[in-house]
Amino acid sequence: MKGLSPLIATIVLIGITITVGATISVFISNIITRNQDPQTVCGSNANYMIESAEFNKTGDSRLVVHITNKNKESLYGFSVEIQNGTDVESFSDTVVTLSPAITASDPLGQEESALVKVDLTGYADLASTMNYVKVRNKACPSVSAESRSISKY
Repeated sequence: MKGLSPLIATIVLIGITITVGATISVFISNIITRNQDPQTVCGSNANYMIESAEFNKTGDSRLVVHITNKNKESLYGFSVEIQNGTDVESFSDTVVTLSPAITASDPLGQEESALVKVDLTGYADLASTMNYVKVRNKACPSVSAESRSISKY
């Protein structure tokens, strides 16, 4: 009886090894993807920036922050944190107004912009001395945008 030649046997063994390796690789990849923390995925897909921050431009004691979503994660639920060196004041997404309206069902998509507005009436000391603004979001809480450049009128 004749058997397989050593060359054909080697090729068959290499083919079996590649097939088994690919199968194990797909299996492990699926396990890692299912167990991955959603915040990690969100953090790698979210990035937005503050284009400008202006206070009292129209004489109404409002801070207006222009943000642009620079990545593929859709964002919503924006809140603002303002600091003046000693005091920090946070304004939740229920106090902040957005233009256009941004909601969980109609989020800010990639390369879209919005104006985040905060009424600072009653915060005269903070408003006149603020030097730092940070914008957070509910879609990806681990990612925020910040600016130390605030124009005051």
